[in-house]
Amino acid sequence: QQLMVVIATMPMSRRYELPLSPAAITRIQEADKVDDNERTTTTTTTTTTTTTKTDNTQKTYAMDFGTVVAVSNTIATLQVVSNPVLSRNTTNNDSPIAPVLFDNLKSLNADLVRYAAWYPYPRVGVAELEPPNATSRTTSWNFGEDLQQMFLDVWNAVVNVDNSSNNSSSSNNNNNNNNNRLVVTFSTQPAWMFNTTDWSYPKSDNTGVADFHYGKRGGPGSNNKWIPSTTKLVADYYARFASWLVHGEFLDEFGNRVAGGPALGVGDGGITHWEVFNEPEGEHGLTAHQYNLLYDAIVIAIRNAVDPNHTITFFGPALESHKQWDRWRTFLDPQQHQIEARDAVANGYASFHFYAQTKSRTDANSWASDVWPQLETFLREVKSISDLGDQLNPTTRLAINEAGVIPPGDNNQDSEDLPPIYFNMVAAFYTVLWAELSVQNVVDLLGSSQYCGCPAMPERNIPDRMYPGVSMTNWTTGNGNPRYWALKLINRYSYSKARSRSNGAGGDRIVRLTLREEGKDTATSSSSSGRESTRSSSSIYVQGRITTDSKEILILVNKSNQQQTVRFTDSNSSADDTEYHVSVVDETTHDGPWKKFVITSTSVRPFLVLRPFAVAVVEIHDSSSTRSSSENNKDNNTNTNTGIRGGDAAIPDAGTTSTSTTERRHARVVHILHSNGNVDTGTA
Repeated sequence: QQLMVVIATMPMSRRYELPLSPAAITRIQEADKVDDNERTTTTTTTTTTTTTKTDNTQKTYAMDFGTVVAVSNTIATLQVVSNPVLSRNTTNNDSPIAPVLFDNLKSLNADLVRYAAWYPYPRVGVAELEPPNATSRTTSWNFGEDLQQMFLDVWNAVVNVDNSSNNSSSSNNNNNNNNNRLVVTFSTQPAWMFNTTDWSYPKSDNTGVADFHYGKRGGPGSNNKWIPSTTKLVADYYARFASWLVHGEFLDEFGNRVAGGPALGVGDGGITHWEVFNEPEGEHGLTAHQYNLLYDAIVIAIRNAVDPNHTITFFGPALESHKQWDRWRTFLDPQQHQIEARDAVANGYASFHFYAQTKSRTDANSWASDVWPQLETFLREVKSISDLGDQLNPTTRLAINEAGVIPPGDNNQDSEDLPPIYFNMVAAFYTVLWAELSVQNVVDLLGSSQYCGCPAMPERNIPDRMYPGVSMTNWTTGNGNPRYWALKLINRYSYSKARSRSNGAGGDRIVRLTLREEGKDTATSSSSSGRESTRSSSSIYVQGRITTDSKEILILVNKSNQQQTVRFTDSNSSADDTEYHVSVVDETTHDGPWKKFVITSTSVRPFLVLRPFAVAVVEIHDSSSTRSSSENNKDNNTNTNTGIRGGDAAIPDAGTTSTSTTERRHARVVHILHSNGNVDTGTA
C-alpha cells in the first residue's frame, strides 16, 4: 500500500472558524469532492494586504521519503557578539538581562557557536591597548573585568553544558559530544601595531561606549604604508593571548609573567576552534596577500605557544563582501601560504558572511520581494565558492558564520522601530537558507547573527545603538525572539556534527521533491532551474527530511506576509492511522516557545494555518507509535492535543532510536498542492 498525504492551500472563499456546525461540515465535505483543477481562487484584500495578480495554476510538490537525494551536513548555529547587553557592568539590578541571556544561550545548546569580540568595544576585545614602554619596561596587558567575564560567561553557556543535570530541554539534545565547541574570535588587533600614530580608544569606565573607528585606525585601509613589523607584532600578541586562555599565563615583551587566565586547555572541553580576524577587508583594509601573511604567522605562533599537536581548527578569512574572487583564490591556494600553515587551511574552515537587506523597516509587504531574490543570488555564489575550493583545496570546509537580514538605517538613532513581524520574517529567511544550503551539501555551518543587538538604552549605560535589527533576543527581557526559537526548533529535530568534507559523514537525509505542473513532472532535488523556481515562485517553502533518529519531518515556511493554509488529507482511505505533530513559530508565539498540536488524517478540520512568515516542523508518523512516543516525551508545559503554546520541547538524543520509527506498512509519499493567490489575513 502507498500512503499519499495531500497538503493543499485552502482557497480564500473557504476560510473556516471553529466550532463548525454539522451543516458547515457537510459543505466542506462536498467542496472537497470538487476537482482541484476546477476550483477558483477569490481575491480578498484588506488595508494590510497588497493586491497581487492571481495565478490559478495549480502546483503539486511530491516528497518521496523512499528516495534520498542529499545528506545534510550543515550545522545550524549562531554568532554571539561582545555587545554591552551581555556585560554585567551595564546591566542594572532592576533588569538583570545578562543572566537571562546566558541562561537562554545555554538552553539553546548549539555547537560551534562563534564568539566575536569586535572592534567597536576595544576594552572588551583587546588586551594590550598601548605599546610597551621600553623606558619603564612595562606593558599595558589587561584582561579587564568585561573582557574576561563576558568571554567566560559565553564559554560556560556554550561549552560547559552539564547534560546530566539540565532539564529535558537541553539534556536530550541531538549533540552526542560531552561538550559543544566555541569558535574563539578575538578579531580586533591592537591598533598601535599598525602604521599609525593614532590608536586612541574610549577612556570611559563604561565599556559600553562604542568606537566604530578603532578597528580602522592604521593599516593600508587608512592610506598608510604597510610595515613588515606588523606581522610579528600581531602574531606574538595572539600567541600570548592564546597562552593566557589555554595555560592561564604568559611572559610579556619584557619577560614579566602575566597570570590569571582561565587555563582552558586545548581539545575536547577546551579551545578547539580559532578564527583569524573578522572582515579584514574592512578592519585595517588588508589586501588578500597581507591577510595571508598575518593568518600564517598567527597560526604558526599559536601552535608554537599552546598547540604543538595541531589540535586547534582554524577559521578564516571571514569575508564581508561578495564575489571577492581574488581573495578566495589567494586564501584557498596552498602555494600562497607558508608550508607550516598550509594544513590549517586544508583542515580548517573558509568563512564568509551574508546579510540580505530590506528597503523598508516597517513595510512588511515589501520584504519578501527584497530578501528572496538576494537569497537566490547568494546560493549561486556559494556554489561558485565551493567549486573554487574543490579546485584549490578540496578538503577545506565552508562556514557562513554570520547570516541574517539588516534593515535600512539600523544604527541610526532616529530610525523607526521595527514591527514584531520583522523578526518572524528573518526567522523564515534563515530557515530557508539553512534548508537550501543543506541540499547543496557544501556548507558545513550556518551561523545566525547575532544573538543580542539593541537600541541605545541610556538607563542601562548603553549610549549607542548596536544593530537591533539583527538581534535574536529581546533586549528588554533577554528572552528569545522568533529567530531564536526557529533556530532552536531546527536543532530539536536536525543535527549534523562537523565532518571532514571528504569523509561523507552526515546528518539528516533530504528526500526527493518533485514539482508537478500542468501534467509535467520536474525533479527538483538538484541544482536545476526547476528547483530554483520552487523556492522563488512559491509563497510556501517545503522540504522533507528523515532525521538521524529516523523521524520523517516536513520543514514548512510561509515566505510571505499573507496567511497561508495547508490541508492534510489521505488519498488512501485504508491509511487512517497517520498523525501530524506540528510545532510552529509564528506571530502568535511572540518571544516564547513554539506552539504544538496534532492533526490527524481523519480530522474534520485537517489543515494548518501558516501565519505570515511562520516556520513549522511537522513530524509524520503512525498513531500507534505516536502514542508510545508521547508517553515517553511528555512536556508539562505543552498540550499536544489542543494547540496551546508549547514549552521547551524535549530534544531526542542522536544515539537513541525514536519510538515513532516502527516498521511501516506502506511507503510514504507526501504531496503538497498549492494554488497561488492572495490570502485573507484575518484571524484563523
